[in-house]
Amino acid sequence: MSHFTYESLPKTVFKFGFNNDLNKKRAIDAIESLNTILPYVMIFNDRLKKVTVVDSHGHTTVYIKNEHEATNEYFHTREIQVNGEVRKINYLKTDRLIIILPIDSNPANNGLIGRAALLPASLPRLFLFYPLIGTEHFGFNFVIHSKNFQPTEPRDGLHLNSENEKNKTEELANQKLMQEASDLIFEFLENHLSKIENPHLLAEINFPVSSDDAELNKYFKELKKTWTNKLKTLPFVETKTTRISAQEAIFLNESVIHEADSPTLSSIYNIVGKFYESTPKSELIPIWTKLIDDWNILDIKKIGFADIADQIQTEGKIEVFDKNWLILLYKEMIRKGEGELFANRSLLPNIKGQFKKSGELSKSVDLPDSLIPIADIINPKISNRQIERDFLLEGLEFEPFGRRDYMVLINASLDEHIKDNTRSANLPENYLASLIQYASIIPKEDSASGPVKVIKLIEAHYGFNIEQIILPSIPGEDNIDIRKGQNTLFKVFLNDISDKDTEWTKENLTQLANILKEAFNYADVKKIFLGFDVYPNQLCELKSITSLYKDINIPKFVKDLHDKIVKGNLPVRARLAHEVIENLYEEMKSIKPLDLTSDIEERFFGESGNEIHMESHPYRSFIIDIIKNFKPEQDDSELYEKLFPATSRNKSAIMVQLADGTDSFTILSQDEAVIKRLAGIAGHPNLEELIKLGEDALLRKQQEEAEMQYKKKIGNHLEDVLLKRLAQNINAKVVSEQDGQDIIIYIEEKPVYYIEVKSKWLETTPIRISRNQTLKAHENPNCFALCSIDMTKYTGADKYAVESIEQVVEVMKFNTDLGTKVGHLVDIYANAHQIDKFSLDGDYRTLIPASYVKEGMDLNQFESELLKYIECNYGKHK
Repeated sequence: MSHFTYESLPKTVFKFGFNNDLNKKRAIDAIESLNTILPYVMIFNDRLKKVTVVDSHGHTTVYIKNEHEATNEYFHTREIQVNGEVRKINYLKTDRLIIILPIDSNPANNGLIGRAALLPASLPRLFLFYPLIGTEHFGFNFVIHSKNFQPTEPRDGLHLNSENEKNKTEELANQKLMQEASDLIFEFLENHLSKIENPHLLAEINFPVSSDDAELNKYFKELKKTWTNKLKTLPFVETKTTRISAQEAIFLNESVIHEADSPTLSSIYNIVGKFYESTPKSELIPIWTKLIDDWNILDIKKIGFADIADQIQTEGKIEVFDKNWLILLYKEMIRKGEGELFANRSLLPNIKGQFKKSGELSKSVDLPDSLIPIADIINPKISNRQIERDFLLEGLEFEPFGRRDYMVLINASLDEHIKDNTRSANLPENYLASLIQYASIIPKEDSASGPVKVIKLIEAHYGFNIEQIILPSIPGEDNIDIRKGQNTLFKVFLNDISDKDTEWTKENLTQLANILKEAFNYADVKKIFLGFDVYPNQLCELKSITSLYKDINIPKFVKDLHDKIVKGNLPVRARLAHEVIENLYEEMKSIKPLDLTSDIEERFFGESGNEIHMESHPYRSFIIDIIKNFKPEQDDSELYEKLFPATSRNKSAIMVQLADGTDSFTILSQDEAVIKRLAGIAGHPNLEELIKLGEDALLRKQQEEAEMQYKKKIGNHLEDVLLKRLAQNINAKVVSEQDGQDIIIYIEEKPVYYIEVKSKWLETTPIRISRNQTLKAHENPNCFALCSIDMTKYTGADKYAVESIEQVVEVMKFNTDLGTKVGHLVDIYANAHQIDKFSLDGDYRTLIPASYVKEGMDLNQFESELLKYIECNYGKHK
């Protein structure tokens, strides 16, 4: 090896020999390490400008140092060419120290000053111009040179701390230099760390604290404490969003990532990243785990599998995660003996994606997916305990859950939700539809059992269209028995039906009958149906089938007559089964027509059937109606004779009694023609209505005749009043007319005043005037009066034949302004009865409000008003 200081001086050659093989080996190792070490030696030694090295194989390497030292605001830089290849070395320096920065400053970008790199592992970390052998693992990623270092004798380290008092001076000097170097590094990092890429490469702290030298260990522990206390506060940790200090960050325990393969590590990092924003970037997690382990300080937060499990449990649902990430994480947890976490925390998803503890989950056995939606509604415990199949991981044990287990939990829910009186409206949402689907399970297509056929009709009743589940049976006892579900469904349905009213029953008779008939085809189903009041009687009321009787062709008139005569607690139709179910129940008793007519005739003629007392008999008219139907010309005469044998037998005696008495004598005393007419009338099918209409017509005629008499008497009365009280030169005449106005007052043959007389005979019938009367009132608003006679308030017995006007004067009212009240009706009347247009037709009239009539004046007041009007308007006439 040769070196040059000044070109003008003669060349000097140094030769070294070795006194043993160890030294020789060290020399060989040193020669081989020159490529790593020599550039730094040239930085530390200003006098070294160029070095040429020829190794034992004859290979030559030339090292040339650029004489120019570049300086910027961050550090110093020198270039070293190695066989023409430029290496830039960055460093800090003081008059006592040079510190190599493992930073590649070429190129710098994005405001950064460089990228941190790892110094070669074989590079000593301490130099006294030349490397101090044995400091390759000193504990940081920096190289420190000082010409003031006090090395140990073999130049393999520094005097730092010992019990040897002779070395205290050197030790203190070295310790001081190390502190100065540390402070210089700390200052640089504090000011510029944020501008350096890969900052974690500058965070190595791994001083040897476990050697055989206790005193030296003590020193390095203190040095390590100094470094960790400083570095933990600096923003070394790169997260996904920013840089933070180690004391702010969260790191993974070594046990989590130890020996994990790449896909597993990626999954762990992705999951951890969801919970902790302050973790290092995923690619830096293992690096920082090792760095923090090397730092070995207590106030750095590190998380393990238990912490990750806690966070997963908090999320509660698998949808938050990538399923494959979780599976890889869980496999790693199991592989590393953390299986207990699955028992203590809710980490495993059920088929609904909810996290559960392993003990809360089961493994489905022969349980098809099609059964799960039913369980979701009827008993969610089933779904909740089924583990998602992909998480049946090796190393975890789960109880098997088969079809019988499924059935037991379904039945438990049925017991909880459905009691003897439960209606479908009392069930949770969609519970009924799910129950129907469960109760309709069949082992294969086209194999529906009797109960399932009934259930399909019930399904249609509720308006459902449910997909049927086919569940083939499996060998052994682990199969589902759906009979409890079917029986429970029947009870709910029957409870619902028992609440229906007669209107519903009328509209749904056919549907109901079909269900009942199908149910009665199967003994077990029939047994359940028999216990409910769902069977329609002939009134469409729903009753117990054991309370109903079969109708053996009972005629309608017999049922009607029985209800009128016998008058039991219930109409006979309430006891008779509707025809849609009359052949449903073999044990049903029957009722025949004679059963009813016997009850009827017992009411007619007593228990003996011969008690005939027609004079005051309460059922006289009914007996006569029956006898009428015995006539041979009647279509049903033979039927009546058969149904009413006692009446037929007693017919002659009945007729004799009916002919005896005053009323009968009155009829029989008429001449033959009248008797025949009365007989004809008596035989009219609507006799009562005919009599009533005749009576009403006669009454109206009497009222009309009475009203005409009132008009005549009022007219005569007013004429007398006018004659006595008008001036002698006024000649007035009062005329009662049949058509037009009722009373008209004439003066000199000219009509001057009109009076319309109306009588009221019923409280419910208002006063009305005709179209012509309305128009007349409107045309003569000042000389038209309405006289209302309220005969509903007349208490005399001679209301149809009063002798004088004074008898009804108390119930008379006169209204003289009617013409001013009916103007709005004039156009209506004027446009009525137009043949070529849509118009009003018929004898419609103007209704006079009762309150208006009530406000009218009495007869004396009207007389005074009438006299005043005539004298004022016609007093000049002579």
